[in-house]
Amino acid sequence: MAINYSVGQACNFSGNDEQKLYARVQSTQTVSLEEIAKYAASHYGGMVDKMMVMKVVDMLSKSVVDKLKDGCRVSLGDLGTYYAHIKSTGKSVAEIREEGFHPSRDIEDVCVKWSQSQLMKHEINVDNVTFKQVSQLDTKRGAIKESEGPAD
Repeated sequence: MAINYSVGQACNFSGNDEQKLYARVQSTQTVSLEEIAKYAASHYGGMVDKMMVMKVVDMLSKSVVDKLKDGCRVSLGDLGTYYAHIKSTGKSVAEIREEGFHPSRDIEDVCVKWSQSQLMKHEINVDNVTFKQVSQLDTKRGAIKESEGPAD
């Protein structure tokens, strides 16, 4: 198995005219909860079946959301740590004194971010994975095919 990548241009925010090319991951598919549960049960589960894995993941994801909403960071051991991130409008001290800070007006978005564990850092790195260059066009075709669903 390999991580597929393609090489292409990225937005140039530096202001200079030199265009640079970057390697970008090209995912071959999105693996569903059912597929990953089946894989986990067959490769690592022993006496645990796919449905048990799916139920545990469902309970875990709901619990993580609850704790993130409570303002907690959530460490899942070797899966890494999840935390909330806020994107807000920048305000000067004078603006805050005059207008105050109102979350409904000044917070633009909240999203979940993740930091990798030491295991992920060690296992998913340039020395421990292989790479395969693919065309961006092939990846786009695969994504379109995947979004259309199974052929009848």
